[in-house]
Amino acid sequence: MKIPLLIIVGLILTYQSYSQEAKDLVRSGNAEYRNGNYAKADSAYNLALSADPQFNTAQFNLGGSQFRSGKYMDAATTFTRAAEETTDKELKAEAYYNRGNSLLNAQKLEPAIESYKEALRNNPDHENARYNLAYAQKLLKESQEQQKNQDQNQDKNQEDQENQDKQDQDKKDQNKNKDDQKDGNKDQKENQEDHQDQGEQDNKNDQEQKQNQQKQQPKMSKADAERMLKASEEGEDKTLEKLNVLKAKSSKSKKIEKDW
Repeated sequence: MKIPLLIIVGLILTYQSYSQEAKDLVRSGNAEYRNGNYAKADSAYNLALSADPQFNTAQFNLGGSQFRSGKYMDAATTFTRAAEETTDKELKAEAYYNRGNSLLNAQKLEPAIESYKEALRNNPDHENARYNLAYAQKLLKESQEQQKNQDQNQDKNQEDQENQDKQDQDKKDQNKNKDDQKDGNKDQKENQEDHQDQGEQDNKNDQEQKQNQQKQQPKMSKADAERMLKASEEGEDKTLEKLNVLKAKSSKSKKIEKDW
């Protein structure tokens, strides 16, 4: 992956308007920078800026040291100040270019693209800025497409999960209905058994009641039975006697008719 990076170190040598202390600190910082001692270089550049806040060389070199240390957002902030504090278009272009590189390494693609555009506005011939602009735009497009695919997959996964949840709920409802039906059949069977038991109990009660009634009826004594039998026989005799009288009358009536 090619990411051209321009770090201005020791290239701005117009120290005439700056204090000797600030110049010495910048030289010390440059030496530490070349040896890879970026923390010490940062310290020297910051001291130079404290001695002379307008020392633009110290600002540029501090941004470069922060970038080499992997402190990309700090570097982007430092290069932003450097771009704002200079009126020289070429230096402004370099500051925005280095700001773009810092933001690109921090995965801040959209502000990096804007920084490269600012570099080209101040210096249209800056080929490194043009190349990195195209590269950052390509990364942004790929990132947006990837995010779009992730969103689509997430929507599909969510839809699949909702369908699965619905199927699970339908299955639970079906099982519940089956259980309710089983409970209903069980209750119905129990009710039938209760009715059957009640019917048997009622029949048993009826039989017991009849037996009790039969037990409660008074028993007829032998003497009473003989009297009833005798009365019945006397009644039959009287009935026969009445029948005989009626037969006699009838016979007499027939004889009289013959005499006529």
